[in-house]
Amino acid sequence: MAIMSELVFKGEHPAKLDDKGRVVLPAPFKKQMEKAGMDRFVARKGFHENCIVLYTEEEWYRLHKDLSAASDPFNPDHKRIMRAKNKSVFEVTIAENGRMLIPRRFLDMIGIKKEVMIVGEFETIEIWDMEQYDQIDDNNIDFSIIRNSSES
Repeated sequence: MAIMSELVFKGEHPAKLDDKGRVVLPAPFKKQMEKAGMDRFVARKGFHENCIVLYTEEEWYRLHKDLSAASDPFNPDHKRIMRAKNKSVFEVTIAENGRMLIPRRFLDMIGIKKEVMIVGEFETIEIWDMEQYDQIDDNNIDFSIIRNSSES
C-alpha cells in the first residue's frame, strides 16, 4: 500500500449533484489524488453525523487496525462495533473528469437532494446536504475541551 500522508483535504466546496447522483470532486482534492496516484475512496455514512465520509484506503485501513487492536473478538459488543464499522460502506471511484457517483441509496439515507457541501477534514472528506450543513451551529465551540481531555 502506498503511503499517502501528503494528502490533506481542507476547505468548503459547494457543488451540485447531477440527475444520476454524480458530483465533481473539488479541483484541489482531485489534484492531490492525482499526485498520490489515487482514484478511489472508501465511503460510509458518518459515524456521528448525517453525512457521507470519504476515506483514503490508507485512512480506512488505519481506522480498522486501531479498532481491531482495541477489540476482543469474543466480546459481543466489540463484534457489533466491528460489524457496524463496515455497514453501509461503498467504494467511490473518481473518473478522469473528477466526477464520482454516489449510489442513490446513500443519497436518500443522508437526505442529500441537489446541492451539497464537500468539506475537507484533513484526512477525510465529508459530503453534506447543503441545507443540513448550513444548520450546523459551530459558533460556541469550546476547543479547549479536546486539549483538556488529552491532558487527563
